[in-house]
Amino acid sequence: QSSFAMTKHIKFYGEASASFTSALAGTAGTAGTEESKPMSLTGGAVYDTPMFTARANYTSQSAAYLPIAGQFAGDRQGPFGELRYRPFKALEVYASASKYRNNIEDSSDVITYHSIGYSAGTSLTLPWKFSVSGSLTILDYTSNEPGMTEDSKNRQLSFTLARPIGRHNLRITVRDLELNASAPQHQRSEEIEDSVNWRRLTFSAAIRRQETIDTEVQQSLFFRGAMQAHFRHFNAYAQMEIGNDL
Repeated sequence: QSSFAMTKHIKFYGEASASFTSALAGTAGTAGTEESKPMSLTGGAVYDTPMFTARANYTSQSAAYLPIAGQFAGDRQGPFGELRYRPFKALEVYASASKYRNNIEDSSDVITYHSIGYSAGTSLTLPWKFSVSGSLTILDYTSNEPGMTEDSKNRQLSFTLARPIGRHNLRITVRDLELNASAPQHQRSEEIEDSVNWRRLTFSAAIRRQETIDTEVQQSLFFRGAMQAHFRHFNAYAQMEIGNDL
C-alpha cells in the first residue's frame, strides 16, 4: 500500500497484492476448476479542501483477494467516484457513482453480476440543535448465467431527523424502498431510536415498523438494543436484535 501527497490538497494512493489459490471458489461455496488471477490492484486520487472533496478510484480484485476463512472480499472490478460540497459548516451535499462487475476470471462456474449505482444526498444542521439528512440511491443490478439473464432496478429514499436532549440523542428515520426484479416489491419503514450517554457507558434502543407490499401487504415490528463501555485499556460492545425483519 502506498500514498503520495502531491500538494496539501491532492493525494494519490494505491494498493497491490498477490495471492495464489489452487482452485477458484464459486459464489455458492463450491470449488471451481480454474485458478484465480494472482494480482489485485487499486489506484485512486483525492482532492480535498474544507469546502470541496473529489475522490475517484479503480479497483480490480481477484477472487483470491483477502482469502480469510469465514470471510469473503474481492472478486470485483470497476470505477468509483464521489463529490462532496460544503458551502458552509451547517450544510453538506454529496453524490457518488460506481460501476462494478464480479467474476473477473470469467469462470464458467461463477454467476456474473454487473451493478451500476448512483447516490446523492444532503445533511443540514438546523436551529435548536436539530439536524436533518436525506439520500437517494439508485442501483441497477444484472446477473448473467448460462441461458438466463435477470435485471433488477432498485431505488431507495431515506430521511432522518435527529436532536440531542440532555444525555439523550433522539433519531427518527423514514425509508422507502422499491425493488424491481422478477417479483417487484415495495417496502416502507419508520424507525425511532434513542441513545443515552452516561459517563463511560452508552445505551441505545430502537423500534422499527416495516411494511412490505408485493402480492399482499405484510407488516412487522423490529427491536434493537445495544450497549458500549469505554475504559482506559479496553472497550466492550453488546447488541441484541429481535423481530421479523422483512
